[in-house]
Amino acid sequence: MASLAGWGLLATPERFGVRRARAVWTGVNVAVLAVSFLPLTGDGMDGGTRGAPALMHLAVAAALIPGLRAKDTADATPPVPGRPLAGS
Repeated sequence: MASLAGWGLLATPERFGVRRARAVWTGVNVAVLAVSFLPLTGDGMDGGTRGAPALMHLAVAAALIPGLRAKDTADATPPVPGRPLAGS
């Protein structure tokens, strides 16, 4: 559910043309990642109890943040017929 919410948080500003939506989205995700480590600072946990969730959070963030941040070229506006493509 969290990854779906993250995607929605990125898609909504992009749909409405917010400038620097990806940069803001990346900042929000890094902040959420940092906050997700707060419960691991409590008492009564050994290293394994802290390490396993921390590694899972880092693995998910390492996959989702760059994966959702990458521009999808399939969403680009189709070229106008008869007009040369940029860079050709």
